[in-house]
Amino acid sequence: MDSLYSGLLSDVKRLHRTELNQSADFYIHKYLIERNLFNLTSENEKKTSKSELEQELNINEISRNLDYFYVAEKLKYYCTLLSWKKMYKIEQGVDYMDFVVHNAEKSDFKYVPPVAIYKKIYDTFEESENTQHYFELKKLIDQYIHLFPEEEIREIYYTAISYCIEKVNKGNQSFQNETFEIYKSALLNEVLIINNHLSPPDFRNIVFFALRVGEYSWAEYFIQSYAKYVDDKHRDNAVYFSMARLDFYRKNYRKVIEHLSKVNYEDVWYNLGSRTLLISTYYELDEYDALESLLMAFRMYIDREKSLTKDRKQSYINLIKFARKLILTNSKDTDKLIKLKEEIANTKNVVVKPWLLEKIEELI
Repeated sequence: MDSLYSGLLSDVKRLHRTELNQSADFYIHKYLIERNLFNLTSENEKKTSKSELEQELNINEISRNLDYFYVAEKLKYYCTLLSWKKMYKIEQGVDYMDFVVHNAEKSDFKYVPPVAIYKKIYDTFEESENTQHYFELKKLIDQYIHLFPEEEIREIYYTAISYCIEKVNKGNQSFQNETFEIYKSALLNEVLIINNHLSPPDFRNIVFFALRVGEYSWAEYFIQSYAKYVDDKHRDNAVYFSMARLDFYRKNYRKVIEHLSKVNYEDVWYNLGSRTLLISTYYELDEYDALESLLMAFRMYIDREKSLTKDRKQSYINLIKFARKLILTNSKDTDKLIKLKEEIANTKNVVVKPWLLEKIEELI
């Protein structure tokens, strides 16, 4: 029995040392192992020798692993709750989070991968204006992400991606490159393709941010190489729309119109995106009659479309209003152009605001 007992202990310790998954589950398993080791030591053996007893007792190990699991798991689910609160009105909270956060900041907890990552995700939610938290999270992802199971890796990456996109949407254009880089990292770690499928929003976003940072050739390579992963019923729209964007950035405006003519406008997202891209394209081609007609039809569509929120409708209405002002304002009237530029800059919700400001600046 002694040799079997010793062999079992050696196997358990060896297997646990080589365990690849070191998420919070790793520490609860380690806790259970240590607890069972403690229970295997009979009451008789515990009483035989005080010195031997002190060597055998592993209560600190039991307690430490339980603490690591508790802090990591509480942080993980609290971060999930904070993420949901960004989209929905949820009043629910989590008890004892002050205690959890306090422990997560202790030196011995900082080097526990799930505690380190979820504490930093917590920081990005609680202090979103402090971008240093994001850059520290990015380093932790590079350092520890291989220690997590696939589903958890995906959730961690999407948290980082969402943070970057939110920064871009708030006007921090430096985060366009960050968004592109984190998407590339996610592709490299094969976490965006689930059951051989890549979601249409991820496909479109990756192309969009590649174009925003000037990676035109990479964007074309991505469209050609990853289109096969988009579901059949969404593939054509995703590819034609993304190719239209690519040709717009390359100033192949006639090709833009050609690609968009193949997009199915029944999908609201593609309807909005295609019309928005056509506004810019007609302007670049000096097709002002076609542009005026498009603006009128677009306004009617926005008014009728019931799926759009009030704020989203207003952002497109503002685009239509400012695009019309742009083509009606005399290009030699600098004062009016400056006033228009200030009006656009001071208006909160405007679709393609950077493009509008760029065109006015060119005229000035």
